[in-house]
Amino acid sequence: MDDNLKISDFRETSGLKDIARRLDEEGWPEWEGRLKTSGNLDHIEDYSFPFIWSGLCNEGLFEIEMHETLEKFKKEIDPVLDFIYANFVFDSVISKMILCKLKSKRILDPHFFGSCIFGVRRVLVPVEANKKSTMVTGDKIVCLEVGNAYEINTQGLFGLGNMGGADQVHFIFDFVPEDRVSDIRTNKGDAI
Repeated sequence: MDDNLKISDFRETSGLKDIARRLDEEGWPEWEGRLKTSGNLDHIEDYSFPFIWSGLCNEGLFEIEMHETLEKFKKEIDPVLDFIYANFVFDSVISKMILCKLKSKRILDPHFFGSCIFGVRRVLVPVEANKKSTMVTGDKIVCLEVGNAYEINTQGLFGLGNMGGADQVHFIFDFVPEDRVSDIRTNKGDAI
C-alpha cells in the first residue's frame, strides 16, 4: 500500500446492492447536508443517506449518531463491517456510514479533510460502477470496480468522478480512533 491508497478484493457486495435497490424502490431520501460549496470546489453527492454520522464536539472528540434505520439493514451490513475490520481498520470505531449515489456526468472535486479530524480512515466500497467511475487519491487516478474495497488517506487529496452513462453507487465507511469518541447515540428520525 502506498500512503494514499490500499485496495482489497471484496466480492461479496450483494447485501449492499440489496440496500441500494431497496432505497431505489422506496425513493432515495435526499439529504441536503451533503450539498455544499467550499471555495471553488463543488462537493455534490446527488443522493446520500447517512446510516451513521458524526461530528466534532468539545475537545476534538467525536459524537456519533446512528440512524435507527441501520437496524433494518443489519443483516446486510454486518458481513461488510467484519470484512473491513479484518482487512483495514484496527482499534477504531465506525464514525460514518453513508450510502451515496453519484449521478452520471458528475464530479466530486478533489478535497481533503485537514488536520481538524486527523485520524479518520475511510473505506469506499463501490456497489454500482462503470468503466468511467474514477477516484483521485494523491497523484493517482483509479478506476473504481465493484468487487474491490478502497482505503483512502483522508489527509491527502481525494475525489470522485462518474463520466459514464449510469449512476455510481458506493458506501463510505469512516473510522476514528476509539479514544476520540465521546458519545454514541441513536437518531429516532424517519425510518425508511
